[in-house]
Amino acid sequence: MERPRTIAIHTPVWKRLIMTRAFYIGLQRSIKEFNELGYEVQVHIGGDEPEHEVLAKQFGWHWHHCNNKNLGIKNETLLKAMYDYEWDVLLQMGSDDFLLPRAPFMYHNHWAHHDHAWFDSIYQFELATGEGTLLKGYRCGAGRYIKRHLLEATSKKGVVWRHAGIGNDGHSMRAIVAATGVEPVVMNGPHIADVKSDVNVTPFWRHDSDMYYLKDIVPEYPHMTAP
Repeated sequence: MERPRTIAIHTPVWKRLIMTRAFYIGLQRSIKEFNELGYEVQVHIGGDEPEHEVLAKQFGWHWHHCNNKNLGIKNETLLKAMYDYEWDVLLQMGSDDFLLPRAPFMYHNHWAHHDHAWFDSIYQFELATGEGTLLKGYRCGAGRYIKRHLLEATSKKGVVWRHAGIGNDGHSMRAIVAATGVEPVVMNGPHIADVKSDVNVTPFWRHDSDMYYLKDIVPEYPHMTAP
């Protein structure tokens, strides 16, 4: 297997404009690390709110109009638009997911051996309190990568993301496995944090009594409550 040369970040957006801006600032940090390792990075944003279109274009990202009514359809619409560009691996990120410092180096080491993987742990924080937990043994879509040839093979047989409001990570994983026979492998974490604000698909839930604090883990914390 070869390492990819170009990474395409797949991110649907909706509401939470301030959080999305903080996410974009975090992407800029991560992109610098990917660039140091010799990768090119494209950022593809999907949504239909004018203010989000303005923000995405201010940061220089690719904007794709995707209807907000259903997350599964939105993910699929964004993927189809991304096929018009040249890239080797898709990195799945929500607009409230933050790659932690040095995470790109973990991907770099992983990509030489695998085509599809997700993390086995993730920090989850409540923005309102700044408190969080470390979910261990939790395979999550945030930060998942899928090499392009798997996605194209799956698209030829149907859809990657089906018409679903929740459970999209599991649905898309099963579609890829059914079409290609390639099971995702697990990446050791934590290398990513999910910040829960007033708009969530999945709620915050505490793994154990160990405490973690947003301001200590995610460098972009000061941007999350900026006016």
